[in-house]
Amino acid sequence: MMTIWIKCMKDSESYRRFLRIDVSTFEELVALVSPSIERNNTSMREAIPAAERIALTLRYLATGETQSSLSYQFRIAQNTISGIIPAVCSAIYHHLGSEIQVPESENEWKMVAEEFWANIVLLAVVDANLKFLYVDVGTNGRVSDGGVWGKSKLRQAITNGDMNIPEAAALPGLASNLPFVIVADDAFPLMPNIMKPYPGSNLSKECLIFNYRLSRARRVSENAFGILAARFRVFGTTILTSVPNTKLIVLAACSLHNFLTNRSKNTYIPEDSADREDILNGVLIEGNWRQNTNQLISCQRISSRGSNYAKDVRDRFCNFFNAEGAVPWQDNNYTLH
Repeated sequence: MMTIWIKCMKDSESYRRFLRIDVSTFEELVALVSPSIERNNTSMREAIPAAERIALTLRYLATGETQSSLSYQFRIAQNTISGIIPAVCSAIYHHLGSEIQVPESENEWKMVAEEFWANIVLLAVVDANLKFLYVDVGTNGRVSDGGVWGKSKLRQAITNGDMNIPEAAALPGLASNLPFVIVADDAFPLMPNIMKPYPGSNLSKECLIFNYRLSRARRVSENAFGILAARFRVFGTTILTSVPNTKLIVLAACSLHNFLTNRSKNTYIPEDSADREDILNGVLIEGNWRQNTNQLISCQRISSRGSNYAKDVRDRFCNFFNAEGAVPWQDNNYTLH
């Protein structure tokens, strides 16, 4: 009997819709991952080909379908599927984990900064190209948002100065230096290297403009997570597996996200996928990922005043955005954030 998977291999468009990946990229993925998941035939049974194991796992990540549904589509027993998915996710992360790379030198951080602002949200750092630089999925979800941040390796690295973030440098038109910063939302503490918006509702126009400029950078991370959830719809369902297997699923999906962004960005992230701003008309155009996934849940606000130095850094950025660093459209668009 011909399986649904075999039928979808007959034309490239069906292939892409079934697996959310084009043929050539799938073949490259198979070549990379197969050595870790291939099994030998025995006298009792023929081994499931590595390509089919990978296809089954991609289908699961893309749809979040039950193992019963996958069993029907691939004609593979459910108890076998329960072993295939974590094994393939582990292999994907083993071979593609290098796609997620925290910059290791000051020059690499500067390259990220030159492209755009790096962003942090939900304990992930995202670059201007919507790729994950850092992912932390190791904390129990029942821990408070402040506890998640407190237990993260990223916080420890920033606090201990182990991130190789470049020394403070002057922005255009400024004589004094400002530190390189990661843009965050209210779920994270204000620190000299982590910028978050001014809190409150009765803010001055200058503070609102700062928040607007910050939100433009933070929108990158929202797009990255939105596209990840839209392409891998397993995140729109309850993942019925163990915590270690869930961690493998998240790491594999993030690795695949970067892999596909690098190899076939026009297919994986079409132009209308991401939120974007029409600066001339003052309109925020929503990306189509918002139509294909449930609204993402933001972390809860952390009550953190920040050090006086961190506040001073934020005030200096605010002054810059309202003077030397101002852009022509911000006076009309600062309410968009």
